[in-house]
Amino acid sequence: MDVKNDSFEDQMERLTQLGLQVARKDISLKERMEAYENGISVAKTCLSMLSEAERKADQLSKELETMMEDQQL
Repeated sequence: MDVKNDSFEDQMERLTQLGLQVARKDISLKERMEAYENGISVAKTCLSMLSEAERKADQLSKELETMMEDQQL
């Protein structure tokens, strides 16, 4: 499964599940470390998605501001 194409909400759910897996005491250290590594990867993807959303919101705000300024002239 290519989780990088999932929605932000799906990624956050995956991150939550991985966090729960890391906290489990009934699985091996190796399995917990794999879950931790996967969690780091998912967290990076989430941060990237948030940065892109912020960039887009900033761009849209600037466009709106420009439109409003043009209307006042």
